[in-house]
Amino acid sequence: LHEFSAAVESYSQAIERNSQYYTAHRNRGLAYMKLGDNRRAERDLKTLLAQKPDDTLAKAALAKSLLNQGKAKEAVDYFREAVRSIPSSTVLAADYAQALAEAGVTTRAIEQARATTRLAADEPELLKRMGLLLLSLDQARAAERPLSRYTAFKPSSGEAHMLHGRALLQMGLFTGSTISFRRAVTATENLPDQAILNWYFFAAETLAQKYQKAAARIDSLDMDSRPADVDPSIVGDFLLASGEPVKAEEAYRRAIVGNISGHVIVGLANALAAQSRGEEAIKEMMAYLVNQSDDRFVREQLGLRLEAEDRFEEAAKQYVSILRLGIADAKIAARLARVYQKLGDTTSLRLAERAYLMLPEDPFVQDVHGWVMLQVGRNKSKAVTSLSKAVRRAPANPEYKYHLAMAYLSQGKKSKARRLLTQALNLSKDFDGADEATRQLKLLQY
Repeated sequence: LHEFSAAVESYSQAIERNSQYYTAHRNRGLAYMKLGDNRRAERDLKTLLAQKPDDTLAKAALAKSLLNQGKAKEAVDYFREAVRSIPSSTVLAADYAQALAEAGVTTRAIEQARATTRLAADEPELLKRMGLLLLSLDQARAAERPLSRYTAFKPSSGEAHMLHGRALLQMGLFTGSTISFRRAVTATENLPDQAILNWYFFAAETLAQKYQKAAARIDSLDMDSRPADVDPSIVGDFLLASGEPVKAEEAYRRAIVGNISGHVIVGLANALAAQSRGEEAIKEMMAYLVNQSDDRFVREQLGLRLEAEDRFEEAAKQYVSILRLGIADAKIAARLARVYQKLGDTTSLRLAERAYLMLPEDPFVQDVHGWVMLQVGRNKSKAVTSLSKAVRRAPANPEYKYHLAMAYLSQGKKSKARRLLTQALNLSKDFDGADEATRQLKLLQY
């Protein structure tokens, strides 16, 4: 630090002698940055750029000083111009990606981070940095590649294997993530905190439905060591899946203190519903949405819970609220179409068509489209076409088979209807329409 303080003094004397000494302004700004005085660095670099607006190095340094001060939005423009002039600088590219992310320009941040990982393919620390950035932007698949390459550079690093495991865990590759976490345990360098690793193991085991292994680990969890990317709902999720809704409720309520999230609230609602306290479950989600009205996940789950209680008008309001957020969501449009169909509202036709146009290969959307075409549109051929697709894509769903059976029955194809109704009821006796399926099958046996 002493040498940079001396440099500041030297450049200050030079500027006193010649205020137009632009190189001195730039170099003093850089020296201030080395000393951690980004505010003074910003002042010097802006002074220089006011006189020399094409100084690329000054723009790059100013962008970095602004980023260091938390002024990411202002930094973005300077980074963009600097990167355009120095496209081969991997550090500059990484800083630009960071600035975009902190400025909330998420799509561009993701694109820039991915481009940087290609540019910095042989620079392990930048690969790690961009991998972590992509993880923070919920881009686990994009993060996995640079983090995998990072482990190739650092095969003995426990930290490297843990980071790779985190990406795999977020991708839903639970076996792969567990293997990476085990490698982190047996590594010889940069060993991660065992208490943190324990949480990652527990999350992977719970999400992979390996409940016996998770049960053996739960008592050793240090609640204060839970990493931010392990959802606070995970303990409650495990207990609920293990058939202990009362303990799950307690876990969710503990998690809410300081860690309230949509997943925790939905988990709590599920635990309450499992105790036949459905009305309380609905109230918990509604209370949460008062302050978190844009949480699409909770609002969708509330809609589903209301549907289960046959409160279709209230469910419709939740789906309408989601669509009004301006995001084209085919499944929400399909859910709303299904509710409107039950209410006898012909708007369901338009919504079902819209959902089908957006997501024509999804079996849920196909089923809703076909059922609405049959029940509301009275279009038998369209109904059979869509419902047949749904059954082919999801042959284990009894409700889809029941719907297709009813479409065939409307065409007078009793043999096909009988076969599908039998298959549906063999799969389950507990689906929406099971009672009617049973009644129709009995009628077809005479």
